[in-house]
Amino acid sequence: MDERDWILLSLIGQDKSLSEIAEELYISQPALSYRIKKIESYFNTELVKRNNRRLQVTPQGAEAIKFANLYLTKIDNLRQNIVSIGNKPQGALIIGASSAIAEYMLPTILSEYSALYPDVELNLVTGFSDYLIGLLRENKIHVAFLREDIEWVFYKRKISSEDIYLVSKDPIDIKELPNLSRVTFKTNPSLQEIISNWWDRNFTTPPYITMTVDNAGACKEIIKTGLGYSIMPDLTLGDTNALQKVPLFKNEKEQLKRHTWIYGSSHAEEYITSKSFLEYVYRTS
Repeated sequence: MDERDWILLSLIGQDKSLSEIAEELYISQPALSYRIKKIESYFNTELVKRNNRRLQVTPQGAEAIKFANLYLTKIDNLRQNIVSIGNKPQGALIIGASSAIAEYMLPTILSEYSALYPDVELNLVTGFSDYLIGLLRENKIHVAFLREDIEWVFYKRKISSEDIYLVSKDPIDIKELPNLSRVTFKTNPSLQEIISNWWDRNFTTPPYITMTVDNAGACKEIIKTGLGYSIMPDLTLGDTNALQKVPLFKNEKEQLKRHTWIYGSSHAEEYITSKSFLEYVYRTS
């Protein structure tokens, strides 16, 4: 058994198909099946059953996967601790962020940080907050940029706030919104809640949603054609003169906003590389 075998077991535990695991490990499916048989031979028991190209884990396999995840975590922590002894940021840094943050906020941050610490290998994982929070709790990522204000006993800081706007191609009267077509986009529940609460405070009828798209970028392009209006945070809008932007208000004085926090895993402040990144983001935000 070597580290690649433990990685293979960990991937099996993620309910991936044979083809997905083979692709992630850069090996053929026959070679993958051979390695699984070698691992089973090592333990002298069946760890998985094959079922229509899926892998069904046996009770013995579940125990092996549990140990594999623990082993890989400890090995990663050991590597980080060894790197930290040198007191110089280097090695891998795994960052989690939503697709919008990855597209609009992180390019500058990562570019400038990389220029300061060229020996750091930057890795970016994108997804919705629930997925990223899970990775953070399992120490599978070092830091995460999240839009949710969650209870967290480790590193956590608010780094930015952005206004939320009513966006349309042509000027519209806010009072007429219930009668106008709205285009929405898939986003984190936190933004959905902010927008829903604002709507409920101002209208008694539900919005007239005519289209839902995958992301804010696609939504913005559709709004430019005049097919409807949307409600969007400033981060995803960029510097565009093609759209009308009307600020929305939580009350008479307070503008509607969305906040971004950066979170560190339980080991983030012990690992010199992730610690340096957290400090850099805090200094520059």
